[in-house]
Amino acid sequence: MNPRSLSPFFISLALFLGLLTVSVRGVAQDNAPVLHSITQEQVLADVADQLKAHYDWDGDVQLQLLRPFTLPTPAAAPIEVLVSDFPNTVSSTLLIRVRFSAAGTSLSEVSLSVKAQLWRDAWVTRQPGNRGDPLDRAALDVRRVDALRDRDSLPASSELEELSYARSVPADRVLMWRDVAKRLLVRKGEIVEVSASDGQLTITMKALAMQSGGAGDLVVVRNLESKKDISGQVVAENRVRVRF
Repeated sequence: MNPRSLSPFFISLALFLGLLTVSVRGVAQDNAPVLHSITQEQVLADVADQLKAHYDWDGDVQLQLLRPFTLPTPAAAPIEVLVSDFPNTVSSTLLIRVRFSAAGTSLSEVSLSVKAQLWRDAWVTRQPGNRGDPLDRAALDVRRVDALRDRDSLPASSELEELSYARSVPADRVLMWRDVAKRLLVRKGEIVEVSASDGQLTITMKALAMQSGGAGDLVVVRNLESKKDISGQVVAENRVRVRF
Protein backbone atom coordinates (compact mmCIF):
# COMPACT_ATOMS: atom_id res chain seq x y z
CA MET A 1 0.00 0.00 0.00
CA ASN A 2 1.30 3.37 -0.91
CA PRO A 3 2.05 5.37 2.27
CA ARG A 4 1.01 8.53 0.50
CA SER A 5 -2.46 7.11 -0.17
CA LEU A 6 -2.92 6.47 3.56
CA SER A 7 -2.26 10.06 4.60
CA PRO A 8 -5.71 11.41 3.66
CA PHE A 9 -7.30 8.46 5.45
CA PHE A 10 -5.44 9.12 8.72
CA ILE A 11 -6.15 12.82 8.47
CA SER A 12 -9.87 12.18 8.06
CA LEU A 13 -9.83 9.70 10.94
CA ALA A 14 -8.08 12.17 13.20
CA LEU A 15 -10.57 14.89 12.38
CA PHE A 16 -13.49 12.54 13.04
CA LEU A 17 -12.12 11.44 16.39
CA GLY A 18 -11.45 15.06 17.34
CA LEU A 19 -15.01 16.10 16.52
CA LEU A 20 -16.34 13.08 18.41
CA THR A 21 -14.33 14.05 21.51
CA VAL A 22 -15.61 17.63 21.38
CA SER A 23 -19.18 16.37 20.99
CA VAL A 24 -18.86 14.01 23.96
CA ARG A 25 -17.40 16.78 26.11
CA GLY A 26 -20.23 19.11 25.10
CA VAL A 27 -22.85 16.55 26.10
CA ALA A 28 -21.08 15.97 29.42
CA GLN A 29 -21.02 19.70 30.11
CA ASP A 30 -24.69 20.07 29.20
CA ASN A 31 -25.61 17.29 31.63
CA ALA A 32 -23.53 18.74 34.48
CA PRO A 33 -25.77 19.95 37.38
CA VAL A 34 -26.15 23.73 37.80
CA LEU A 35 -25.08 24.83 41.27
CA HIS A 36 -26.47 27.93 42.97
CA SER A 37 -24.47 30.01 45.41
CA ILE A 38 -25.15 33.17 47.40
CA THR A 39 -22.95 36.12 48.30
CA GLN A 40 -22.50 37.93 51.59
CA GLU A 41 -24.05 41.05 50.07
CA GLN A 42 -27.16 39.10 49.03
CA VAL A 43 -27.52 37.66 52.52
CA LEU A 44 -27.34 41.09 54.16
CA ALA A 45 -29.83 42.54 51.65
CA ASP A 46 -32.33 39.72 52.31
CA VAL A 47 -31.93 40.08 56.08
CA ALA A 48 -32.41 43.87 55.85
CA ASP A 49 -35.68 43.40 53.94
CA GLN A 50 -36.97 40.93 56.52
CA LEU A 51 -36.04 43.21 59.43
CA LYS A 52 -37.86 46.11 57.78
CA ALA A 53 -41.00 44.03 57.26
CA HIS A 54 -40.94 42.43 60.73
CA TYR A 55 -40.53 45.69 62.66
CA ASP A 56 -42.62 47.72 60.18
CA TRP A 57 -39.80 50.21 59.75
CA ASP A 58 -40.21 53.29 57.58
CA GLY A 59 -36.93 54.09 55.83
CA ASP A 60 -33.86 52.45 54.33
CA VAL A 61 -32.21 49.67 56.33
CA GLN A 62 -28.44 49.25 56.01
CA LEU A 63 -26.50 46.43 57.67
CA GLN A 64 -22.75 46.25 58.24
CA LEU A 65 -21.22 42.90 59.17
CA LEU A 66 -19.27 42.97 62.43
CA ARG A 67 -18.01 39.36 62.31
CA PRO A 68 -17.43 37.06 59.33
CA PHE A 69 -19.72 34.08 58.87
CA THR A 70 -19.64 30.91 56.80
CA LEU A 71 -21.72 30.92 53.64
CA PRO A 72 -23.60 27.73 52.71
CA THR A 73 -22.06 25.43 50.11
CA PRO A 74 -23.50 25.75 46.58
CA ALA A 75 -26.77 23.87 46.11
CA ALA A 76 -28.72 22.41 43.19
CA ALA A 77 -31.58 24.89 43.85
CA PRO A 78 -31.59 28.63 44.62
CA ILE A 79 -30.56 29.33 48.20
CA GLU A 80 -33.14 31.03 50.42
CA VAL A 81 -32.35 33.20 53.45
CA LEU A 82 -34.72 33.16 56.43
CA VAL A 83 -34.35 35.08 59.69
CA SER A 84 -35.30 32.42 62.22
CA ASP A 85 -34.96 34.51 65.38
CA PHE A 86 -35.57 38.27 65.53
CA PRO A 87 -34.04 40.25 68.44
CA ASN A 88 -36.52 41.11 71.20
CA THR A 89 -35.08 44.60 71.53
CA VAL A 90 -33.85 46.77 68.69
CA SER A 91 -30.59 48.71 68.81
CA SER A 92 -27.77 49.74 66.49
CA THR A 93 -26.04 46.40 67.14
CA LEU A 94 -28.03 43.25 66.45
CA LEU A 95 -27.43 39.51 66.74
CA ILE A 96 -29.63 37.75 64.20
CA ARG A 97 -30.16 34.03 63.70
CA VAL A 98 -30.35 33.10 60.00
CA ARG A 99 -31.21 29.80 58.29
CA PHE A 100 -30.17 28.85 54.75
CA SER A 101 -32.23 26.38 52.73
CA ALA A 102 -32.66 25.18 49.15
CA ALA A 103 -35.79 23.53 47.76
CA GLY A 104 -37.12 23.08 51.29
CA THR A 105 -33.94 21.40 52.55
CA SER A 106 -32.02 23.08 55.36
CA LEU A 107 -28.40 23.77 54.47
CA SER A 108 -26.98 25.54 57.51
CA GLU A 109 -27.74 28.07 60.23
CA VAL A 110 -25.58 30.97 61.42
CA SER A 111 -25.69 33.92 63.81
CA LEU A 112 -25.04 37.30 62.21
CA SER A 113 -23.56 40.12 64.27
CA VAL A 114 -24.35 43.35 62.46
CA LYS A 115 -24.44 47.10 62.90
CA ALA A 116 -27.85 48.34 61.79
CA GLN A 117 -28.87 51.76 60.52
CA LEU A 118 -32.37 52.96 59.64
CA TRP A 119 -32.15 56.04 57.44
CA ARG A 120 -35.22 58.23 57.03
CA ASP A 121 -36.19 61.90 56.77
CA ALA A 122 -36.81 63.84 59.99
CA TRP A 123 -37.85 67.39 60.81
CA VAL A 124 -35.14 69.89 61.78
CA THR A 125 -35.75 73.40 63.12
CA ARG A 126 -34.63 76.18 60.81
CA GLN A 127 -35.23 78.76 63.53
CA PRO A 128 -35.95 78.61 67.28
CA GLY A 129 -39.37 77.38 68.36
CA ASN A 130 -41.24 78.63 71.42
CA ARG A 131 -43.27 76.51 73.77
CA GLY A 132 -46.93 76.41 72.79
CA ASP A 133 -46.37 77.63 69.24
CA PRO A 134 -47.79 75.45 66.47
CA LEU A 135 -45.26 73.74 64.23
CA ASP A 136 -44.84 75.67 61.00
CA ARG A 137 -43.67 73.70 57.99
CA ALA A 138 -42.05 76.84 56.55
CA ALA A 139 -39.82 77.11 59.63
CA LEU A 140 -38.55 73.53 59.35
CA ASP A 141 -36.11 71.62 57.16
CA VAL A 142 -35.83 67.93 56.35
CA ARG A 143 -32.67 65.97 57.18
CA ARG A 144 -31.70 62.32 56.71
CA VAL A 145 -31.06 60.73 60.12
CA ASP A 146 -30.36 57.28 61.53
CA ALA A 147 -33.56 56.50 63.43
CA LEU A 148 -31.85 53.72 65.41
CA ARG A 149 -29.42 56.28 66.78
CA ASP A 150 -31.86 59.21 67.03
CA ARG A 151 -34.64 56.89 68.13
CA ASP A 152 -37.07 59.63 69.20
CA SER A 153 -36.70 61.74 66.05
CA LEU A 154 -39.89 63.15 64.53
CA PRO A 155 -40.39 61.60 61.06
CA ALA A 156 -40.96 63.97 58.16
CA SER A 157 -44.14 62.00 57.45
CA SER A 158 -45.73 63.29 60.68
CA GLU A 159 -48.79 65.54 60.45
CA LEU A 160 -47.56 68.90 61.72
CA GLU A 161 -50.97 70.58 61.78
CA GLU A 162 -51.90 68.73 64.98
CA LEU A 163 -48.63 69.44 66.81
CA SER A 164 -47.16 72.31 68.83
CA TYR A 165 -43.90 72.80 70.72
CA ALA A 166 -43.96 71.20 74.16
CA ARG A 167 -40.89 73.26 75.09
CA SER A 168 -38.66 75.88 73.53
CA VAL A 169 -36.07 74.48 71.13
CA PRO A 170 -33.05 76.09 69.40
CA ALA A 171 -32.43 76.36 65.68
CA ASP A 172 -30.81 73.49 63.74
CA ARG A 173 -32.14 70.83 66.08
CA VAL A 174 -33.49 67.45 65.00
CA LEU A 175 -36.96 67.48 66.51
CA MET A 176 -37.77 64.69 68.94
CA TRP A 177 -41.20 63.47 69.98
CA ARG A 178 -40.51 64.83 73.45
CA ASP A 179 -40.12 68.31 71.91
CA VAL A 180 -43.70 68.36 70.64
CA ALA A 181 -47.19 67.75 71.94
CA LYS A 182 -50.63 67.47 70.48
CA ARG A 183 -51.80 70.96 69.64
CA LEU A 184 -54.53 72.14 72.00
CA LEU A 185 -57.59 73.37 70.14
CA VAL A 186 -59.66 73.70 73.30
CA ARG A 187 -58.21 75.06 76.54
CA LYS A 188 -59.59 74.63 80.02
CA GLY A 189 -61.45 77.71 81.26
CA GLU A 190 -62.19 79.12 77.80
CA ILE A 191 -65.59 79.57 76.20
CA VAL A 192 -66.21 77.18 73.31
CA GLU A 193 -68.95 76.62 70.77
CA VAL A 194 -70.79 73.34 71.18
CA SER A 195 -72.88 71.75 68.45
CA ALA A 196 -75.29 69.05 69.58
CA SER A 197 -76.91 66.67 67.11
CA ASP A 198 -79.91 64.39 67.47
CA GLY A 199 -80.76 62.86 64.13
CA GLN A 200 -81.29 65.71 61.66
CA LEU A 201 -81.71 68.26 64.44
CA THR A 202 -78.61 70.31 65.34
CA ILE A 203 -78.36 73.06 67.92
CA THR A 204 -75.42 75.22 68.95
CA MET A 205 -74.65 76.79 72.28
CA LYS A 206 -71.82 78.27 74.29
CA ALA A 207 -70.12 76.26 77.01
CA LEU A 208 -67.19 76.45 79.38
CA ALA A 209 -64.34 74.04 78.67
CA MET A 210 -63.59 72.03 81.81
CA GLN A 211 -60.65 70.27 80.12
CA SER A 212 -58.07 70.98 77.46
CA GLY A 213 -57.82 68.83 74.36
CA GLY A 214 -56.57 68.46 70.82
CA ALA A 215 -58.27 67.30 67.64
CA GLY A 216 -60.33 64.18 68.25
CA ASP A 217 -60.01 64.28 72.04
CA LEU A 218 -63.03 63.89 74.31
CA VAL A 219 -63.38 66.80 76.74
CA VAL A 220 -65.91 67.84 79.36
CA VAL A 221 -67.74 71.13 78.80
CA ARG A 222 -70.28 72.89 81.06
CA ASN A 223 -73.51 74.37 79.77
CA LEU A 224 -73.49 78.06 80.75
CA GLU A 225 -77.23 78.08 81.48
CA SER A 226 -77.99 74.70 83.03
CA LYS A 227 -74.50 74.25 84.53
CA LYS A 228 -74.71 70.65 83.36
CA ASP A 229 -71.47 68.92 82.36
CA ILE A 230 -71.40 66.92 79.13
CA SER A 231 -68.67 65.23 77.10
CA GLY A 232 -67.92 66.12 73.50
CA GLN A 233 -65.29 65.65 70.83
CA VAL A 234 -62.91 68.43 69.82
CA VAL A 235 -63.42 69.08 66.10
CA ALA A 236 -61.73 72.47 65.56
CA GLU A 237 -60.38 75.56 67.30
CA ASN A 238 -62.74 76.23 70.26
CA ARG A 239 -65.36 73.90 68.79
CA VAL A 240 -66.80 70.76 70.38
CA ARG A 241 -69.34 68.34 68.95
CA VAL A 242 -71.81 66.43 71.14
CA ARG A 243 -73.97 63.54 69.99
CA PHE A 244 -77.07 62.39 71.88
